[in-house]
Amino acid sequence: MGQISLQYIYLFIISIPLLLAMVMFAYTRLAKVYSGVWAWGIANFTFTVAFVLFSVADRLGTFGSLVLPNSLLVLALFAIVIGYNQFFGYPVPFARLAALWAMYTAAQLALVYLYPSLVLRIVLISVVLATSLLWMAIWLWRLPQPTYRRINRFSASIMIFLVALSAVRLVITITHPPTTLVSDERAMLIMLAAVLLNIGLAFSTVLLNSTRQSMELATAYNGLELANAELTHRMDHMDMLTQAGERFALATNSDQIFAPLLTMVKANLGAEFTAICTKATNGGHPGILASSAKLNRAQTSIINQHKAQLQASLKSGQAFFLQQPAAAILPLGANGGTSPVALWFQQAPGQELDENHKQTLLAVCNQARLAMEKAAYHATVEEQLNLLTTIQTASQVILTETELRQIFQTVLNQLRQTYNYPYIAIFSIQGEQLALEASIGYDPIRHLLGDKKNTGVFGRCLRTQKAQFVPNVDEDPDFVRLLPDVRSEVCVPVVTNKRAIGGLMIESTEARPLGQKDLDLLTQLATPVGIAIENARLHQEVLDLALTDPLTNLHNRRSFTELLQRELTRARRYTQPFAVLIMDVDDFKKINDTLGHPVGDDCLIYVADLLRQVFRASDSIARYGGDEFAVILPNITQSDALAIISRFLHTSMHCDLPESLQGKRVTFSIGMAAYPQHGSTQEELVRAADQAELNAKQHGKNKVCVPGEC
Repeated sequence: MGQISLQYIYLFIISIPLLLAMVMFAYTRLAKVYSGVWAWGIANFTFTVAFVLFSVADRLGTFGSLVLPNSLLVLALFAIVIGYNQFFGYPVPFARLAALWAMYTAAQLALVYLYPSLVLRIVLISVVLATSLLWMAIWLWRLPQPTYRRINRFSASIMIFLVALSAVRLVITITHPPTTLVSDERAMLIMLAAVLLNIGLAFSTVLLNSTRQSMELATAYNGLELANAELTHRMDHMDMLTQAGERFALATNSDQIFAPLLTMVKANLGAEFTAICTKATNGGHPGILASSAKLNRAQTSIINQHKAQLQASLKSGQAFFLQQPAAAILPLGANGGTSPVALWFQQAPGQELDENHKQTLLAVCNQARLAMEKAAYHATVEEQLNLLTTIQTASQVILTETELRQIFQTVLNQLRQTYNYPYIAIFSIQGEQLALEASIGYDPIRHLLGDKKNTGVFGRCLRTQKAQFVPNVDEDPDFVRLLPDVRSEVCVPVVTNKRAIGGLMIESTEARPLGQKDLDLLTQLATPVGIAIENARLHQEVLDLALTDPLTNLHNRRSFTELLQRELTRARRYTQPFAVLIMDVDDFKKINDTLGHPVGDDCLIYVADLLRQVFRASDSIARYGGDEFAVILPNITQSDALAIISRFLHTSMHCDLPESLQGKRVTFSIGMAAYPQHGSTQEELVRAADQAELNAKQHGKNKVCVPGEC
């Protein structure tokens, strides 16, 4: 009866792993399982088969009911090991496990058939099971994955409990050897414990699989959140790049690029501060052209401490990303070339520069670089346009204006308006004198500029006939300082036919330093200025020919008429008197007829020289026609005019005559009209003087007459 009851107990025990194997099979078919779960399913199935074989006891023979089920139990343990290794991604020692299983099976066969001993067989089983379980428990306990730690240690605890049971059975077997397997109640307890192990491991399998599913779902959800956050960041960065492109598209100079760049980068990328830096000069600290806000001492110190990296970035044109502190140095010059400026991006404390920040910074700086290239091109085009406009204006003024100083003043005004030069001057050389034709900024010292012909940088320019550019006047020994704030100077000679006929000079302050472009500008302006000076000279020569008598170099009648009208206007304005003389060489026709026209010409030249000798420098002397001469005496009364005329007649009587006129006597009949006594208009005065001159002839010649009196 007791044996039948024991059989039912065995059947009940083996039904549990059988049911568990079915449940595990259904679970693997219905749920998502991971690598290694298949091995745990095989382990459950192997346990079930082993217990079925144990239940039939000796009915299948010694091998079928003892050796084979014990080998299957060890194989089930090894399947559990394989499942754990695959589940956690570790390499599976298939060869080692197969060798151990083969050795164990061989040992069992030897103890059953060659050396039959129930005690030794139980000892072998207990030692192998205890060792295997202890090794698995230690391995599970030490697995590093924190998420599965509690589940693994639960499984390890079950295995340690079974190790303890195996040790107890080993001790009891040695002290109280069993007679048969079926009557060994301790074996039934071990089987029950193994079933519990199977249940616990199945529970662990499901729990591990479910936990991993939950983790993957959580990871996927976190990945979605991160992807969403990343997408949001990228959209923000794309918006910033779009905004930067729109702002930079309208920029025409670097200031219109730097300000929005600093503001947008700081606001959108979470910077502590941003700055536009230039290279250090003369071993000093880097220059800071602009910043997102006023930098404090600590922030400036950070930039100074990384001067070497900044210099390397500017020199190579390559971006530098720093870790301590988290910062970036991004050159804004041409790719792969030397850059004049760089963007310093200082990340906020506690934050790092991730790859997205780096890529966004590179992209926005590339946009800024392209905008700067466009602005530089725009500035170059604008400079060329200004230059062409200035030259065109100068050329147009030269063609339309005849007054030299008006031409030059218009050119200087154009230069001042376009280029903001503080001090500009144009000179012309008139004989040995340097004439200031036009200037801007030199009003207090205009009287000192005439000394520049032989001194200073401008004098060197005229002597060498070469343009002079002095970036720092304090370093040029020839520089003569007339203004205290001058820091740079450009001088260009105006040369015609290898002869300097004038020059242009620009002096500037530290706030507006001069450069090569200014030298090029003046060099190109020198040509139209030279044309203007030469045209003025030719115009003056033509004018002189039109208004000067070629024989005597006195004013001709046309010039006399203009001068008389000018003097009449002045006398009316200031209520001043003046006198007009018209004189005739007595018997001049006889000289021509008897001595010839060349002697007559000598006589006229002699009279012209005599007039220049006696009359004042302010008096205007003209050859009125033939042997007639006219003189305008400004700001003089009638009596004073008669005194000068008397001195002239006296001088003519005692003056040495030309050799061709030796033995001859040259006398004059002179008529004088005074303003306003004898006329208030040009016609009245000339008519009165001419009538007085006729009266002088009629009254014996060699005398002076006024209207109504000789």
